Amino acid sequence: MLHTIGVIEKIERRKLCIAYAYVAVSQYYYVLMEFNEAWSWAFKAVYELQDKSADILKLLVISHAIRVCSVLNKLSTARKLINQLHTYEKEIDQNVDVDILLNIACYSLKADLAKDSINSYYIALDSRRNLFGYYNLHTAIVFVDYAYARYVCDYSTTDFNEAMRSILQGIFIMEKIGLPNDNMLLVNAGRIKALILEEKALDIMDRGIDIYIHDGIRDLQADGIKRLLERMKRNMLNEAEALHLKALEVSLKAVGMKALLTAKSYCNLGRLYQSQEKYTQSEQMHLKAIEIKESILGKDNPEVALSLGHLASLYTYQLKKYQEAEVLYLRSKTIYETTYGQQYTGLLYDFQGLVEVYRELNDIEKCNQYTENMRRFHETREAWLHEVHTATDENCTKDDFSLEKFKCILNECACDK
Repeated sequence: MLHTIGVIEKIERRKLCIAYAYVAVSQYYYVLMEFNEAWSWAFKAVYELQDKSADILKLLVISHAIRVCSVLNKLSTARKLINQLHTYEKEIDQNVDVDILLNIACYSLKADLAKDSINSYYIALDSRRNLFGYYNLHTAIVFVDYAYARYVCDYSTTDFNEAMRSILQGIFIMEKIGLPNDNMLLVNAGRIKALILEEKALDIMDRGIDIYIHDGIRDLQADGIKRLLERMKRNMLNEAEALHLKALEVSLKAVGMKALLTAKSYCNLGRLYQSQEKYTQSEQMHLKAIEIKESILGKDNPEVALSLGHLASLYTYQLKKYQEAEVLYLRSKTIYETTYGQQYTGLLYDFQGLVEVYRELNDIEKCNQYTENMRRFHETREAWLHEVHTATDENCTKDDFSLEKFKCILNECACDK
């Protein structure tokens, strides 16, 4: 495709618009998690558009730019593009409408609005099944995206049944229509299944014992149930490990060691080995993930903060390295606050970790400080969500579908356009 694009670009006075070809290349790099390259092509796609280009093409190209902005944490830019798209009041083809909805769902998940994201994915899933049928890759991809959004949102309830049902359907469809085992879409679906399996495995011992073991059951029965639950947990974690190792193998083959996709696999394995009580291996995986992410993204990126928090958790709850954990939590906290502000959910995990660290270090003043931070976070969360949902962009004008306006937004331009 790149060769064909290169040939077309060299045609003098060409009239053929290849904006969607640029989008296709951007989507390829997006799947490989090479987001800067994806952004470069998404940006080119917008600038390839002309005022006389079809509205459908403009909608698809700009909507894709929203997705790439979101994963790069250009959330303000993504929000402005969404607001501007919402000024378009003509009837939109259903397939294009669903495409826009999916890209906005991606923004919502990155902007810490997981429930909004779930609602968007649910509507998109219903529409995709109506448009393409059940056994179709378009439908399978939305099942996978919906499953991941459910996984993120359901952390607060630890009920991952809906997430598991959705990911199993996505994988089933992909296998049924013949995707090879090393296809990146199928491997990514397996990675998400592994994340859900891990959480369900950890929940088995907590909720399983509460459900089955109580004062009315004889000790012999209780021991038997406990052994059964432990075997179930071990089997689920082993399956998750196999899926993560497969993802790492495919990633190393596709993009090599120094890639965000590979770092993601190391990060996931680090968490899994912590759950399997393989603490030395867990630490090694987390350190690898941090090294790769910092080399690609720099030291102050939220993806780095995510891995810092995972390593800090290992140091806090298993290895008892409290001073090292404190440094990691504080660094993660600073990155999140700088990038997202004071209401990002990831901060809550840092606060919880710091409370535990300072409790163990017997630093009562700091322990109380972060306990208070957690209380304030919960207290102000709903007000923040309301503000996000009701915010308007005064720069958006009704039916203003000018390409210059969108280009200004992408360039973060402050001119009067």
